[in-house]
Amino acid sequence: MLPLLRHRHALKISLQAHRCIGRRPHAYCAFSPSPSLADHRVLLYAFDTIGGAIRFEPDLSCPYLCREHAADNEQQARGERGADVRVVYPYTNRGGEHGLGIDLDLLSSDTA
Repeated sequence: MLPLLRHRHALKISLQAHRCIGRRPHAYCAFSPSPSLADHRVLLYAFDTIGGAIRFEPDLSCPYLCREHAADNEQQARGERGADVRVVYPYTNRGGEHGLGIDLDLLSSDTA
C-alpha cells in the first residue's frame, strides 16, 4: 500500500514508480474462464477533496485483467468519474472502495 500523498505532482511520480515495479509478465486475468495472460494491472485512485490526500494502490480484489475483460469492465462501469467518487465496476473494486480504477498496460513499453 502506498502512503497518502499530498502533492499534486505526486500522482505522476507514483505512476512512474508503479510502472517500474509493477510489471509481472506471467500474471493471469482474474476473470478469464480459461487462464489468459493479463494485459493490464488494476490500481485504485481516489482524491480526498477535503484533506487533499491521494490514495493510489493496487486493487487487491482484482489485480490483473486481460484486454477483453478490461474493456468490458470500463464499458459496464457505473458512476461519475471525478474527485472523491465511488465507481462501480463489474470485475474490479469489489470491495466498494471510494475511487476509480486505473488500468496500467503491462505490454506497453511505457509501463515496463
